[in-house]
Amino acid sequence: MTAASAEMLGNGITTSVEMYFYPERIAAAVGRTGARALIVAPLIPLPGMPPLEEQLRAAVALAAGAPDDGTVEFGIGPHAAYTVPLPVLREAARAAREHRLLLHLHVAETATEGADLLAVHGLSVPALLAAHDVLGGRVLAAHCVHVDDGDLELWREYDVAVAHCPASNAKLASGVAPLRAMLDRGLRVGMGTDGPASNDGLDLFADLRLAAQLARLAGRSATALTAAEAFWLATGAAAEAIGRLDLGQLEAGRRADLVHVDTRDLVFEPVGDPADVLAHLVWSGAARHVRDVWVGGRQVVSGGTSTTVDTTELRAEVAARAARLAAR
Repeated sequence: MTAASAEMLGNGITTSVEMYFYPERIAAAVGRTGARALIVAPLIPLPGMPPLEEQLRAAVALAAGAPDDGTVEFGIGPHAAYTVPLPVLREAARAAREHRLLLHLHVAETATEGADLLAVHGLSVPALLAAHDVLGGRVLAAHCVHVDDGDLELWREYDVAVAHCPASNAKLASGVAPLRAMLDRGLRVGMGTDGPASNDGLDLFADLRLAAQLARLAGRSATALTAAEAFWLATGAAAEAIGRLDLGQLEAGRRADLVHVDTRDLVFEPVGDPADVLAHLVWSGAARHVRDVWVGGRQVVSGGTSTTVDTTELRAEVAARAARLAAR
């Protein structure tokens, strides 16, 4: 996680939502790199894991001890409706609303994951979540690829936000999420990379470009998603999606998370008017153009190099751990 956090900062990503095991260790990792993270403690029934009810109590207790400086926030992360029983989902949602925490779960990522639930309950996953009082409050649904108009209307009614992960969806052949339909309904949608298991580069520049390309292909329109809309998904819209209105824009009263992109590159030419810079960022920009990054006014990347951790040492440690695991 320390390596991934350093990679994201180097790519100009100041804030991430993390749903994985050992949330305290994730918090320690972003504390080392100087990044900002919203960490949701996972609820998932796996061998060797505590009972789900115990996992939920631990998640709520963890959130109560979060620092008040906005660097780390904890939430609750029930994996999905097809892995976590509905009563546990309902209780997790109740706890999230009571403590004003983010509830983050996977929804309709693949075409078949909701088939068993549909057979038993006769409802789509979004409709089932609504029927069991899981929606409401701060809810962030990841992927939302296989949703119909009725599902999106439920998302609009309950103000459910969406983490749009086009590169992950493409690599796993999950499908193309109906991004344009979400935006037309006024849904809060933020860009996501998903994790290294389904996206080999934590690079939002690449993902927002892919998001625009897939939206245009799906809509068969070269104007289905503009460069400005795509860029907004990775900045202000992403902050809105996670309920963090102290982030996402450069203005008085928000936290000073800044990214310096070096535009002294041929891919940024020509520039006839200011809008061209934005178009170049979306269609030609890459993580390699990020030179400096500040999180809350603290510089964490300088000249393309981390100021907080030794990335050469991190690479060696990750390689050694991977070799050890592969030998087992």
